[in-house]
Amino acid sequence: MIGCVILSEETTSKISRAEELQLFEMHPCLGSDMITKIPRMQGIADCIKYQEKHFDGSGIPNDDVNGKNIPLGARILKVVLDFDRLEASGLGINNALAQLQQNSNKYDPDVLATLSECVKIENAQVIETVKISELNDEMYLAEDIHHSTTDLLIVCKGQQATETICKRLLNLSKNDSINSHVTITRGLNSKVEETLLQAQA
Repeated sequence: MIGCVILSEETTSKISRAEELQLFEMHPCLGSDMITKIPRMQGIADCIKYQEKHFDGSGIPNDDVNGKNIPLGARILKVVLDFDRLEASGLGINNALAQLQQNSNKYDPDVLATLSECVKIENAQVIETVKISELNDEMYLAEDIHHSTTDLLIVCKGQQATETICKRLLNLSKNDSINSHVTITRGLNSKVEETLLQAQA
């Protein structure tokens, strides 16, 4: 979405209008042009340029690039961005994945299969509530943790409960700056990371 920075607020807020939609659809190429000017960033620029390109060759930009010729980063971005948009619309992760699979011509089948495996792992996660004092590095936070008074975000959901994070949260809980209990999952986030690494190999 880096290309969006050059668009006016009026344009982005009225994106449903045809002429503004056309301008919005140019944002990957515009963002790519901006990044290309930075030394040694051509690979990233290409990923940005092709982030809305479909695996079958349709989509933006309108050229002959298709399939595995699309940069891997762009193929991953296409799947992740579309999945995120669908999930944010209220579909939920399973329905969002199902919709991607119904339009599989748009996506790298290997990337889509990896996402499917990650969703299976996510579905298998068991959420527990534990005391802050019981946290350890085999646990991952299942919620954002905010300061109880200022609402300042302290630790993001999905973070591993490393020794440093555990000590920080324990100190804050002793001061009543956060709740004394937190929801967690155990270890399964590492399986997601392993699945992603295998896909990139």
